[in-house]
Amino acid sequence: MDEPFSALDIRTREKLREFVKKVVKEYGATVLHVTHDLDDVWSLANKVMVMRDGEIEQFGSVEDVFCRPRSDFVAQFIGINVLEGVVTKHMNDLTMVDIGGIEIATKDRAEVGTRVRVLIRPEIISIRRASFSDRELNTFTGVIERIERSGTTVDIYVDIGGKKLRIVVTPNMLNELSIPVGDQMAVKIRPEDVVLKL
Repeated sequence: MDEPFSALDIRTREKLREFVKKVVKEYGATVLHVTHDLDDVWSLANKVMVMRDGEIEQFGSVEDVFCRPRSDFVAQFIGINVLEGVVTKHMNDLTMVDIGGIEIATKDRAEVGTRVRVLIRPEIISIRRASFSDRELNTFTGVIERIERSGTTVDIYVDIGGKKLRIVVTPNMLNELSIPVGDQMAVKIRPEDVVLKL
């Protein structure tokens, strides 16, 4: 199927996704579905292949590709935050990475001194007005640079010490936070959600 839902309204697209899912399961069919819509992938796929210029960039499970992209192209294509840093130390079961004066902890391992890319999915980042506990790892204060609504989600762009992060929230969460551009917000990222790419 080549972009089968691209020209449909949202309601029809959702109904057809459910229909395709049901038919594939009922008949045990193998379906190759070409799409640029990541909602199609999350909803329907059990394996994902990302291609670039006719070449396979990455193939694997949805979780593997979306949470551990193997190239910058895949990371950017699926909308992951990519930051550059250097591994500074190990602390218990954590690896500490300096990303331009900001220290971030991850459960991934890399040797001290190694230059790495730090990958963070935008929807797993927590954001709120009140500050997080100083004892919690990966808690930062950032300034809201811009807010963009995109259908059923909202992209919040935050500057944390000169590093830009995209955070995805629901419109309801945006209303609850009541955040205008220029305000400071507290940001938290769990170490297990921080992925290192060498």
